[in-house]
Amino acid sequence: MNALKLSIKRRGAIAAAVVLLSLSAGAQAQLSNIGLRVGYNTASMTAVYSTFGNQISWTGKSNFGGSAGFHVGLSGDISISEMDIGGDIYAFGISPNALFTSKNVSKNVRQTGTYNTGTYDINAYWLDVPVPLVFKRDFGNYKVRVELGPYVAVGLFGDKHLLVRGAGWDMKEPTFGGNDGDEVPRLDYGLFYGVTVEFADRYFLGIRYGSGLSDSESGSAYLTIGYNIRLMD
Repeated sequence: MNALKLSIKRRGAIAAAVVLLSLSAGAQAQLSNIGLRVGYNTASMTAVYSTFGNQISWTGKSNFGGSAGFHVGLSGDISISEMDIGGDIYAFGISPNALFTSKNVSKNVRQTGTYNTGTYDINAYWLDVPVPLVFKRDFGNYKVRVELGPYVAVGLFGDKHLLVRGAGWDMKEPTFGGNDGDEVPRLDYGLFYGVTVEFADRYFLGIRYGSGLSDSESGSAYLTIGYNIRLMD
């Protein structure tokens, strides 16, 4: 089943530079919190493909739209420095994460030369490891943190599903590790950024986005709720 070939854009030098910055910044750090995270996410992707032997074509643009997904995992707040400016507390650190994430995308397709239409779905489960730099300001009753840094993601399992009922097609194959050369690459990397609000001392709500640099215009948006386990005051 020849289905998907991702266009590779080599921008690894950018992500590598931010990784090195994050690691060097953590040289004098202390782990202050462990966060329990769970939430909703959606993904997107632009792709080229081999058309199942020229038997299918996209309807509309080549963008794969996002379907509902989830993520669950842990994060660590590693404090590096803190300063008081006019009574306002500003903090700087890093926040490594380990997230089990589902990233699902879908595209409407048509059997070439017919009016038979259907869907092409890619369902994938990943281990996401973002390591963003964190800038935090304390407003008293709540704290706002801005995050920016690299991520690495490893594909675990999933399936690709082509369904065109009029043509009698209902085909599946693994998302990763297939034998036809068209599987989704198992390794992804890119930049991760977002804003999180911490409230009621230990709870937080955040919006984040991961922008892939290893393939063409891939991305994932995250809405996360969580709870901090305080390790130090």
